[in-house]
Amino acid sequence: TLAMGFYSGFAFITNLAREVVKDIEDSDGDSMFNINTFPVMFGDTAGKILTGIILVATACPLAYFAYRFAIAKAYAQSIYFIIALVLPAFILAVYILMANTKKSYSRVSLGIKILMLLGILSIPVFYLLTNK
Repeated sequence: TLAMGFYSGFAFITNLAREVVKDIEDSDGDSMFNINTFPVMFGDTAGKILTGIILVATACPLAYFAYRFAIAKAYAQSIYFIIALVLPAFILAVYILMANTKKSYSRVSLGIKILMLLGILSIPVFYLLTNK
């Protein structure tokens, strides 16, 4: 169904963003052992930009869905999407561009994990909201 495709795509894209962040975090060791990751091949800055693009590309369809929920007068779902998914994705996109230490990369990675969790938690939240 459409919902399965949405959640599968969301999980894939957010996991991809997190993996790029983890590769940036480990780029020194990967470079030392000749492991060709995106940050090793193109640099940490390119990895940060790629991650930011992935997060913004994730947030845009989520914002569209929030808009569609609002049109359908499903305000609780719309607010959930905006507060739990859209805003954090944009904030993480900005934060990754400012990150420059292993600790800051770890925080972004944790933030993306939380974003994934909030995305998956929308399943029972939406179920409970629509089946009152």
